[in-house]
Amino acid sequence: MSRRPERCWISRCRHCLRSAGSTERSSPPYGTRPPSHGLHGSGSSTQRSLRIGSRDPGLRVRGCDRLGIRSIGTRYPSETTGGGWREVPELSTGDLILRVLLAGALGGAIGFEREISDQPAGFRTHILVSLGAALFTMLGAYGLSEFEGVPEVRVDPTRVAAQVVTGIGFLGAGAIIQQGVSVKGLTTAASLWATAAIGTAVALGFEIGALVVTGAVLISLFLLRYVRKAVIDRLKPGFTRLVVDVSPGLRLGNLSEVIEGHGGHIESIKVHREGETGERLVMLVKLPAAVHLQDVVVELGTVDGVQNVDTDD
Repeated sequence: MSRRPERCWISRCRHCLRSAGSTERSSPPYGTRPPSHGLHGSGSSTQRSLRIGSRDPGLRVRGCDRLGIRSIGTRYPSETTGGGWREVPELSTGDLILRVLLAGALGGAIGFEREISDQPAGFRTHILVSLGAALFTMLGAYGLSEFEGVPEVRVDPTRVAAQVVTGIGFLGAGAIIQQGVSVKGLTTAASLWATAAIGTAVALGFEIGALVVTGAVLISLFLLRYVRKAVIDRLKPGFTRLVVDVSPGLRLGNLSEVIEGHGGHIESIKVHREGETGERLVMLVKLPAAVHLQDVVVELGTVDGVQNVDTDD
């Protein structure tokens, strides 16, 4: 004789009611939640069932062994006109630890790329963003389930996740730095935003999506950087890449004045530290077609503090 499942969340489950009769029970009012119970009492000859849409304060569920349904948490009566039940999932300690570790690992992978690129928000920052987003999301989705079924309290799990997105916006703004005529940190701000989304996805159990997005982000940060340099920048009409070695403390405005004096402008500047001896500037410059590039290079070499000027062909 097969073992009877301890609990089953399915109302009038055919597989479980086939072996025993069912009796209707009255539903207690809201405000008092009975201890954990189910449709089937262990060792009891009486099978219980709940009316769909009945006002029950909460039904603890573990799943049906006969149907292979795993534990999903607590079911509460729906407030919709169609009645029915809605599940409020629970998170075990093991699942919580695994999700936190995965969120930290994925955030750290993105932060590692930002760290080796010498960005202001690097390895630790991305880990903290991913962990914080994951914890806030789990609090909203699982930590407030005790208030479900209480008529005076309205629980919306999406509110906490929405506030995570808002908070990351302020954090991303702090990663954006203006250096002379160039704005630096937009890519890092976008990576922080994507990291928060990855942490949120892991917290909700969407691990596959989080892994796929993490891979796509790493491809964008690692590989597409060289694609942009080798293909996209070269296809831009009238744009030239200049590499300028300068002494520390050089005003970028001096270089900008030379470029603008020839009718051009600086599209972007990237600064690379060259130890204590100076810095290397990689400038994307747009010049009019009538201007000879060699004339611009020679004039840039006469600026005080400029050590060397070359074209990145």
